[in-house]
Amino acid sequence: MSGRFIPERVEELTPEWLTDALRERGLLSDARICEVRHELLGAGEGFLGVVARLFLEFEKEQTQVPPTLIAKLPTAVPKNRAMAELLGAYEREIHFYEEFAARVPLRLPRVYYSALDRDPVSERQERIVSFVDRLPAPLIRSSMAFARWVAARKQRRYLLLLEDLCAVRPGDQVGSVDPEDCEHTLSAIARTHAAFWEHPSLEDPFWLFRPELQARTRQLLYQDSRPHFERRFDSLMRQGLSRVTDWIGEHGAALTRRLHSSAPHTLLHGDLRFDNLFFDDAKPNDPVVVIDWQLAGRGAGAYDVAYLIGGSLASDADAKAEAALLHSYYESLIGHGVKNYPYERFADDYARGLLSVFQTIASSDLMELGETRGVDLIDLWVERLYARTRELDLDRLL
Repeated sequence: MSGRFIPERVEELTPEWLTDALRERGLLSDARICEVRHELLGAGEGFLGVVARLFLEFEKEQTQVPPTLIAKLPTAVPKNRAMAELLGAYEREIHFYEEFAARVPLRLPRVYYSALDRDPVSERQERIVSFVDRLPAPLIRSSMAFARWVAARKQRRYLLLLEDLCAVRPGDQVGSVDPEDCEHTLSAIARTHAAFWEHPSLEDPFWLFRPELQARTRQLLYQDSRPHFERRFDSLMRQGLSRVTDWIGEHGAALTRRLHSSAPHTLLHGDLRFDNLFFDDAKPNDPVVVIDWQLAGRGAGAYDVAYLIGGSLASDADAKAEAALLHSYYESLIGHGVKNYPYERFADDYARGLLSVFQTIASSDLMELGETRGVDLIDLWVERLYARTRELDLDRLL
């Protein structure tokens, strides 16, 4: 964290500011940045932030800072900024990199600088969220409306300067996903889940998202978004998707509590999808690099598995392909020391995770998706999730 001025726009990342900030972190001891250019990245891929590549020129040669860095700042889209503030997304990612990254057995982008404005209210968010979730439904809705109003007017500043992963291959959730990439990712996240399996370090951080504390709130958001969702996906509804949406409409809160309260807890990425992955083909045994920890949380590891498979496995992939991926994750999890978690229990948690992801994606109307790739992404995601959930024995999962 820093007491210095925190830029709010890419244009404020001037050579002078960057030089001073990186010197503050023990870099650029006697060098200086004399010029910086920026290139905006990721249109239609990330909904909550502005991501830019910074091209740096130095007054003299140095080896501590690379010639390009990635800057992450809050989005300028009011609707999405308010949602990110409600989720605590910007704050969470910075805390993750500062407090947890060194202990995560994954390759992550290196952090060169991080800063945010502290807010004592956010550090009490678990108690606040838990209290609101116990209120009658009308009061939850009015509380959420007030919270969105407040969030839209917050002026907190957040900044991350990260390693540029331009030398490795980015994942693409909209494109065709390579099953081998998916297996590598599941193996990597299983290693991370195992390292934090019911670990006491997950108990204290206020910023770790706990889905079960918002079970009723999440369900009310789903119910409010459901009419829009059903109109948008009318064709799938007539093909049988209504069975899933009806069931979640009745049992969504119980589903969230069952998944995250009864399953063993571990560290969750929370947004594990191919747009948040890179692959280093020069390291075929461990190629995965994981970015974007804005939704990091504590809960059932099977949720991350469902998020990845449900969002990436082609809708025409058969049950054998899905089962192969599940066994790949599970064998890696057990191989890294997890015990007393039978495969049958994991498979049920995975099925609950698929439905929980569906509940979340159905509320995508709460954000601006843009007009191109963001819309295509949600369309594909829903189709793929439906393919994975249409044969589930739903009532057995409660």
